[in-house]
Amino acid sequence: MLQRMIAQEFEDAFRKCDVIATPTTPTTAFRLGEKTSDPLEMYASDICTVTVNIAGLPGISVPCGFGAGSLPTASAVLGDLISIARQNNKLNSGFVKQVLPQADILPPEEACSTYYMRFMVKDDPGVLRDLSGALSDQGVSIAQAIQKGQSEAGVPLVFMTHEAPVSAIRKAVETMRKSDFLLAPAICYRVMG
Repeated sequence: MLQRMIAQEFEDAFRKCDVIATPTTPTTAFRLGEKTSDPLEMYASDICTVTVNIAGLPGISVPCGFGAGSLPTASAVLGDLISIARQNNKLNSGFVKQVLPQADILPPEEACSTYYMRFMVKDDPGVLRDLSGALSDQGVSIAQAIQKGQSEAGVPLVFMTHEAPVSAIRKAVETMRKSDFLLAPAICYRVMG
């Protein structure tokens, strides 16, 4: 019952505003070990964020400078993002006087990024050609290639690609996986930013 009452208070507040900014704690940070003898005082530091957690709202605490004694302070920014995502409250978007149009969300397989790709391969002639060919067949261009060492046990080969759709990377890796020159599964990371 208490949880529902707190959630209702926030729902009422979000009908009047889009975000709520609050302090994260009622005081500045305390020094390491300072409050260990008084657990109740440590728990009281959470008073500003407990209601948000009880209501099940998303929020973020961000450092915002230094307070008394040059100790750090933080603020929490809360928003009813779940309601926006569920389209329960179409006016809770920062645009109080208008309803935003439905967003077109890009399917994940169409997302484009650069990729870091690492392969453990046989140290045989033609391996670099075959790996780069599998990428080329999917329209993926290589920005950098690094191969270090020489060993009968295999060598690491690293590619950084130019921007490419994830679907093309997946198809290229599937082709590579079927080859006989990979000694371990390929490692692929999408490079963000």
